[in-house]
Amino acid sequence: MRNKLLFTFIIALLVGVAQAQNPGEHKKKGWELDSAWRSKTHYEVGINVSEFVKTFIVPANNTALGANANTYLLSFKTIFRGGATIRFGTGFRYSNKEVDDDDFGGIQTQINNQFNTRLGFEWQFNLGRRWNCYAGVDGVYSIGRQRTETPSFPPDKFITQTKVSAYGGGPVVGIQFRLTRRISLLTEAAVYAQTITTTDTQEDTSFPANNSKTVTKEKNVSFILPQSLFLIITF
Repeated sequence: MRNKLLFTFIIALLVGVAQAQNPGEHKKKGWELDSAWRSKTHYEVGINVSEFVKTFIVPANNTALGANANTYLLSFKTIFRGGATIRFGTGFRYSNKEVDDDDFGGIQTQINNQFNTRLGFEWQFNLGRRWNCYAGVDGVYSIGRQRTETPSFPPDKFITQTKVSAYGGGPVVGIQFRLTRRISLLTEAAVYAQTITTTDTQEDTSFPANNSKTVTKEKNVSFILPQSLFLIITF
């Protein structure tokens, strides 16, 4: 875990060291968040770049970063005077795969999709000229489906499907490093308590009497580790 946290900030630290070699340029370029800047309402747009970092920077056999740790691809924040912030995030995945196998007697279709969203509030704190942190709370909701269609006796087929929906929320904390006044890097951790409903169905169009449906509900507490990296643009 220490490797994951360390690599998240290695880029930010290198840039910070380079900038520190010429402190006079900082003020000249006006990157510092002075009182006039902080007295205005600002907006932040972020994108989860963990997959990019893992693919193009980290060796393929290195697991220092895990893009799956945070399922929110895009984020948006409204930062009011004093640090009060409204936050929103969303993420989605979709895949449609066809497998041609003689054992199936045709082409098997595999469909997977997932949608995640969150809405919350946070309070930001300044830690220095380049660093700030925040703490807050989120409400979260997600829905997903896995569906497999296997040919049996054409045009009949055997269909298995799993639908999952979850809602809940919990606290979140994060830390942000500013490369410039408008560009920064961010990572965060959260603890979400959720109610999860899973619906499993099996449908055999050849023998409808064998169709089945099972619904399971559970309570779950998940820990979102700070191993995803977000690129933030402030305006």
